[in-house]
This record gives sequence, C-alpha cells and structure tokens, in this order.
Amino acid sequence: MDFILLVILSFAIYKMAMSYHIMPWKWVMRLVSTFMLSYFAFCLIIVSMYGKEVQHDAAKIAELLTPLMPFVLLYEMLLFFFFRSQMARYVNTLDQTDKNNNGNNNSNNTPPSPPQQEQKDLSYFR
Repeated sequence: MDFILLVILSFAIYKMAMSYHIMPWKWVMRLVSTFMLSYFAFCLIIVSMYGKEVQHDAAKIAELLTPLMPFVLLYEMLLFFFFRSQMARYVNTLDQTDKNNNGNNNSNNTPPSPPQQEQKDLSYFR
C-alpha cells in the first residue's frame, strides 16, 4: 500500500514540476529517497526495540506494524505536501530572480566593466 501511494504521489510531483517548467526528476527523487530513508530508519528502530526475533515471526511483525500503518500513510502524505510547498517556493524564488535580472541591462551575461579610477596628480615628479 505504501509503495502504491508513493508511485501515485511521485507521478503527481512529476506533473507539478512539469507544469512549473522545472526539472521533475530532482523532485521525484527527493520524495522517494526521503521516504525510503525514513522507512529504513523506522525499520531499524523497530528491530532495535524488539530484537532480531521480530524478523522471523510474521505474526509478531503484523501485530506490531498494523496499528502504525495509518501514521506511515499520514507521514507519506505530509512529505508530499512538504515537497509541493518547497516546489512552489522554489518557483517563486526563480521568478523573483528573473524579475531582478530583467531590470538589469546586462542581459548577455558579461561581467560589468570595472569602475574608472581617478587619475592621480603626478605633476610633482617633473
């Protein structure tokens, strides 16, 4: 169930990134990697709390994880909303930098010329 929802949310992130005209795979990989790393951390916590005998008893695993499943799904949805807001903030930042650069006459990306230095009075050397 978790991975089906992860695929659906990844597709939604991909579509949003395409509509914002930014690289979609960067955002999809962030969502997937964050979820997978937190999922593995959760598994390590369960194993460290209950020991290695949890790995061999399927009934005990189901007994421990069944009450936690709604929280995992909630966490996955919250990750999606977090990345959606980060994407919107990223797009707004790109728009701001574009607006700031449009007022600049330096549109061909050449560095500005250095300021003209004042000529020193060297008449006392004559």
